[in-house]
Amino acid sequence: MLLSGAAVASHMRAAVMNASITASGAVTGTLLTAWAKNDTDSTDNIQVFALSDTNRANSLASLNVPNTVIDATDPSFDVASAPFAFNFGPTGLNLAAGTYVIRRDNCCRISGIANGAPSDLSSEATVTFGSANRSPVFASTPYARVARSQPFSFFINGSDPDGGSVSYALVTNTNFPDYGAPAIAGLTLNTSTGQLSMSSTNTAALTEGATYAVKVRATDSSGAFADWDVLLIALTTSNVAPVIATPAGGASQTVMAGQSLVITISSTDADAAQNVTLQAQGLPANATFTPNAPGNPTGGTIVFNPQPGQAGQTFGFNIVATDNDQTFPLSTTLNMQISVTAARPVDIPTINQWMLMLLATLVAGTAWFSARRNRA
Repeated sequence: MLLSGAAVASHMRAAVMNASITASGAVTGTLLTAWAKNDTDSTDNIQVFALSDTNRANSLASLNVPNTVIDATDPSFDVASAPFAFNFGPTGLNLAAGTYVIRRDNCCRISGIANGAPSDLSSEATVTFGSANRSPVFASTPYARVARSQPFSFFINGSDPDGGSVSYALVTNTNFPDYGAPAIAGLTLNTSTGQLSMSSTNTAALTEGATYAVKVRATDSSGAFADWDVLLIALTTSNVAPVIATPAGGASQTVMAGQSLVITISSTDADAAQNVTLQAQGLPANATFTPNAPGNPTGGTIVFNPQPGQAGQTFGFNIVATDNDQTFPLSTTLNMQISVTAARPVDIPTINQWMLMLLATLVAGTAWFSARRNRA
């Protein structure tokens, strides 16, 4: 079912690009795209460029990869996944060490984007051949709904797989004329947390039923980046988004490697007749989320058992609550940040300490035998 009043064309889509590379030059990644319902293209095209090729004019490799719909639960969008792989090494492209851009660059985005985004939909991520560093990855959907005259909030869940920090920036047509999306009045981005926000006054000013494009770049401390291109669709609705309660201990918590952290999540919806479904996006390794059945209220449990190799890192992930409104379902995102500290070291006695303990034991034993002999 398409949304009432929405401008829908055959290639409505947005994209999220993730890519990584091994020391030998094996590149793997995934392109996630959002499409108008039942209108997913069968393939997508992925290309490789040198980072220094700022105009992306000289493609070093091109690959058509199949799209597979992985999420068709939304009434307006389907989400498709297109895994890809390149070999930068001597048996493949035989590229020199350096930083390269993996780019999705196909025609044609939905017609009538309200903020005038380019008709070609492009999304990029960098990989550096000869470096162990990996570009940021995303674990949030490439579409979101904005209820006009209601506050809007959406967390872009980007993270550095190498455990470093990530900063965010809007990619606009001002700094990237042929690539960025024009700014939307009143839409702000927290460059540290990746939270997109609009006040109710600014959402009221959005065009009824219109679709907007937003592009955000996540960059790690080494300069590696990945882009998240999202569609926002605005509609007037009496529906209100669910609420996720801040869990005991807060949205930012700490756990020691080797220990277990259990977090209870609860969510409600002011629309009593609606049910809420919970899901987790971007959980770290050794973490699970077990949601309760959809309901109102509903909840779930996060269990995180970090291992020593995760010590010193902070992991961000989203808990998303979505109602089941049949016309304009709305979601709320809770962004969790979990820091893992190193396990306390176990004190191992030195040889001298062992000798002192042995001597003390011998002295105590001698005294005990002497006392028993005297009593005898």
